[in-house]
Amino acid sequence: MNKLDPKEIVRNAIDGLTYSKAYDLFSSKKVTLSVRRNELEQDVYEGVVTGKSNKSYPVSAIIDKDGKVVKASCKCDYYLTYPGYCKHILAFLLQINELTNKKSTDVLTSLLQFYKKSVSLNISLTPIFYSHKYDTGIEFKIGREGKKYFVKNIPELYDNISNNFYFKYGKDLEFMHTMSAFDTQSRTILEDLSDYLNFYEADSKGYFDGKRKCKIPKIVFKKILDMYIDQPIEFVFDEAHFELVYTSEPLDIELLFKDEILSIKDVKSIKMFSIGRNH
Repeated sequence: MNKLDPKEIVRNAIDGLTYSKAYDLFSSKKVTLSVRRNELEQDVYEGVVTGKSNKSYPVSAIIDKDGKVVKASCKCDYYLTYPGYCKHILAFLLQINELTNKKSTDVLTSLLQFYKKSVSLNISLTPIFYSHKYDTGIEFKIGREGKKYFVKNIPELYDNISNNFYFKYGKDLEFMHTMSAFDTQSRTILEDLSDYLNFYEADSKGYFDGKRKCKIPKIVFKKILDMYIDQPIEFVFDEAHFELVYTSEPLDIELLFKDEILSIKDVKSIKMFSIGRNH
């Protein structure tokens, strides 16, 4: 059997509470499973995890020869609603971990230590939205409450998460990168962007450098922007930087951008005012 890399469990843990519940299910022997080898030399696990009120949830997972989780799924509502693994999948993977790593006590102790260092740090990503000519892009600030740092290389951020690297952004922010280290909204943003950054890598010269500022499709840009309805955002239109509230309320206005000045015309009252650069 392929040995599961214990980091795979932590990488996809939603939060500390979910992990604790999963560990309780695992240690209470609520997991049953079977395994078969497919034509790709991957181990396909299928089984059941018994949750509250003795309700059973079908769970499956595929582990490749490098110990990575190729795919995992559960039929519970939590997994179908939220990003990351539910408690049933985590319990299932803990059972696979014990099965494939013979020294289960040592492995689980290491896993718990790893978990404490990387889960539920509540790191947040704050996007800066860019519109330049016909293209849209994004930049990030990173941190917890208070001081935030610019992410100078977004693809490197994904590499750090993939490999669980420690990375230092400044004297107040250094941590082991896992998806579970980020807050829920930031995890959603990271997942939405992951398929598109490499797509535009070959076209990264010019305004969007493919590192600090990354070009993304308009549909993804709009999807992320919609997460911030009625919240303050930073928006860069060509070279003009604005701080504004992205509102869900309908506005009867006309916009005109000329000579580095954004003019906003209230159609109903026929009033106009202008906004210069923020910086």
